[in-house]
Amino acid sequence: MAASGVRTIRAIKPHVPLIKFPDRRAKGVVKSTSSLNMIPSASPNVSKSTNITLATSLEWEDLPAKYHRKSLTPEEMEFIERGGPA
Repeated sequence: MAASGVRTIRAIKPHVPLIKFPDRRAKGVVKSTSSLNMIPSASPNVSKSTNITLATSLEWEDLPAKYHRKSLTPEEMEFIERGGPA
């Protein structure tokens, strides 16, 4: 009986995770000795783009009719007021 238990344990494969997460330890992090090296210098030759399109929001009234909620029929309102089937 003990021999069959040993065979069963050998047949079970160790768990292999399907998802691999990145190492959270601080490997490869380079620490700068001076914070001034990280500040980019302002260059006078850089031109700024003036053609910036900003996203605008729509008001509820501006939405097309297909996105509006359908109105309740009088039968549906009566059904709701009764509290369901009577």
